[in-house]
Amino acid sequence: MIMKLKVLLPTEVLIDETASKITAEAENGCFCLLPNHIDFLAGLVPGLLFFESSNGEEEPWEDFQEQVNVKSKRKLKARREGNHTVWFGLGMFGVVGWSITISTLLGIALGIWIDTKFPSQYSWTLMLLFVGVVLGCLNAWYWIQSERGND
Repeated sequence: MIMKLKVLLPTEVLIDETASKITAEAENGCFCLLPNHIDFLAGLVPGLLFFESSNGEEEPWEDFQEQVNVKSKRKLKARREGNHTVWFGLGMFGVVGWSITISTLLGIALGIWIDTKFPSQYSWTLMLLFVGVVLGCLNAWYWIQSERGND
């Protein structure tokens, strides 16, 4: 007597085999299925899945645990972060733009003030404009890296 074993993932069919014995771990404990058992549907948890193929060999699926762990981590990460919508992208774009703009404008304002109060042969406005742009870019890079670090 043989049974049909089908393990489904959200994106693919992981196992589609015939088996004469199935042993696995579900959310409420381990179970074993033998031929003539009623149809059975269970949510599996990371663990070992054994099934005896129709030729009598028992095949452990050690990589099954790894695949389930990878997919469960991805799902938990998506739940934790929520959906990044268009508004999130626009907000991040705004943070980056304003961090560069504000520091640049502050550099220009300070440069103009220094040039009017303390005249010299060097243009403090141009130098502090450059410093403001560099500091703004560093600040924007920091925000992007901190957001990427949460991923």
